[in-house]
Formats: sequence, C-alpha cells, structure tokens
Amino acid sequence: WMLFYPKADMDQRWIDACEHLHFGEFGVVNMVQASTIGRNTSHANGVIVFYIDRAKKDTVLETGRLIMSAMRYQNTMFYKTNQQSKDACSPQKYTLQLEPQYEDPFANVDLPER
Repeated sequence: WMLFYPKADMDQRWIDACEHLHFGEFGVVNMVQASTIGRNTSHANGVIVFYIDRAKKDTVLETGRLIMSAMRYQNTMFYKTNQQSKDACSPQKYTLQLEPQYEDPFANVDLPER
C-alpha cells in the first residue's frame, strides 16, 4: 500500500508507521519503506510504502483498512504488486485502491421525528 504525504509531514508519519508496525497494528505488513527524494525533487510529496507478502485479495484489503485506520489516512490509498513496481511502463499503475471510510456522526444519535 502507498500513502502519500507532504514532505514536511514525512518525519512524523514515518515515526507513526514504525510504531504501528512494531506493535503489529498493520496485519500482515512485513516491511515499511519511506521515500522523499527522487528524480523529480520538486515534487511536494513523499511516500510510505507498506509491503505485504503474497496474500489473498481479502487479506490485502483488510490490511489496507488496518493501515488506513492506524495512520488516520484520509486520502485514497493504492496497492500495486512488486511486478507493477518493477515495470515502469506498465499501463496499469495499481491493482487495488481504498477510499477513506468516514464515520456517520449521527449513527448513534436518536433524531426527533418530524
């Protein structure tokens, strides 16, 4: 899974990712990597990549939800395979995506009927 953050936030987000990984809060994630420097150094964002060994789609999606929740990530997350990462010319940039799940603030509130 790939999470993109402004470079100014990367240090704190990296600390958060390492702590959550240490406490096993990311499910089957086995490694985390951060990148802020690349060929395009003017890019404003860095990325934290969460690696998963081979897993079924349901496991990958559940792990993505755990990452999104633990990191309080509020943007779309993308997952791509190792092969997609290696193949820079691949027309398919990612395999899966997860949208943020917003809680209904009125889910547990009894509203008066009209």
